[in-house]
Amino acid sequence: LDAERHGRLPAGEHQKHVRRSACAHGADTAPHRRDGEVRAAGHGSDPFTAEEPGSRVEERRRADHRAEKEADGADGAKDRTERVVGGNAVKILDVSEYQGTIDWKKVKAAGVQGVIIRAGWGKGNQDPKFAQNAQGAIAEGLNVGIYWFSYAYTVQMARQEAIYCHAVIAPYKEAINLPVFFDWEYDSMRWAEKNGVKPGKGLITAMIAEFCAKATEIGWKAGYYLNQDYSKNYVNEANLRAYRRWFAKYTTTEQKDCYLWQYTSKGTIEGVKGSVDVNRLWDLSDVHEVAPVQQDEAAEGSQGSQGSQGSDAAAGMEEEYDMRTIKKGSRGKAVKVWQVIVGETVDGIFGAKTHEATLDFQRRKGLVQDGIVGKLTWKAGLESV
Repeated sequence: LDAERHGRLPAGEHQKHVRRSACAHGADTAPHRRDGEVRAAGHGSDPFTAEEPGSRVEERRRADHRAEKEADGADGAKDRTERVVGGNAVKILDVSEYQGTIDWKKVKAAGVQGVIIRAGWGKGNQDPKFAQNAQGAIAEGLNVGIYWFSYAYTVQMARQEAIYCHAVIAPYKEAINLPVFFDWEYDSMRWAEKNGVKPGKGLITAMIAEFCAKATEIGWKAGYYLNQDYSKNYVNEANLRAYRRWFAKYTTTEQKDCYLWQYTSKGTIEGVKGSVDVNRLWDLSDVHEVAPVQQDEAAEGSQGSQGSQGSDAAAGMEEEYDMRTIKKGSRGKAVKVWQVIVGETVDGIFGAKTHEATLDFQRRKGLVQDGIVGKLTWKAGLESV
């Protein structure tokens, strides 16, 4: 996926970007052990104080994929964007904060018809550029999908990541017509091992299935991302046929046994600074027609599509996502997650209806009925989804 997918961080950079979240996924309630899953002594610390990697650790992935690209005969040193003939397919980018500010008018004018946007990662961490990217792409009428980079190492954690993802993307539900993808990769494995778990094929497949099932239950089309290594060695894809397959293989030989094929990370697209991942979408059943760009519109640049929206998005990103105590009058991303859990309209405002739903939830769970979502209520809520 992102430019951060494949390169390694400089020494010490990893810790610089670690963020603290006040709530984990409830890792104490792990599923049945599968394949090589192992718990380290002392694993199962307070799930509300666990740390997980920050977004920049995904940069390690370029090095992880380099050997595979060479084995496939792909020329990673050259831009192969236009060497791949898509046939009856649609050109799709995938982007995150590491593409910076994107000029969506120019992207559309370059013939791109859609984008898969990183909404966030792990325990509800929202990509700082998500809102700006979503608003810009939607404003240009592009087909829009989502991916969530996972740090789950239990089935329950994967299910809760689907909830976190939904809380971030729900405001754009009417405009997101492509699937929501679960992205579990090499750095996900490193994080699991750091927490005493060695996921095998059974567990990884189960986590993918759980995320996709929960996303589908909520109302999204669902899919999963993987490369050739994961397809061969880490995922039992026979158990995932109900979900859309996003396959990465950097070769000029068309890969059509998938919904979406990521064929290069070295794409050059007008409107995007530096390299960007480029994909071919073969299944056109989810795609809407993208209106052609007028020449005068293309010349205007990104100002029109990102001006005030960009400032609104930046304001929304200032609040660090956490599971702090919330109550009537609270606002923000934590409220959105809670509204998903109790089945209320997701607007990020803890109003009278959310308060009543909280009291009802606390009554059903045998908790103190005060309408305040503190540590115990959060724990009960996350365990219920």
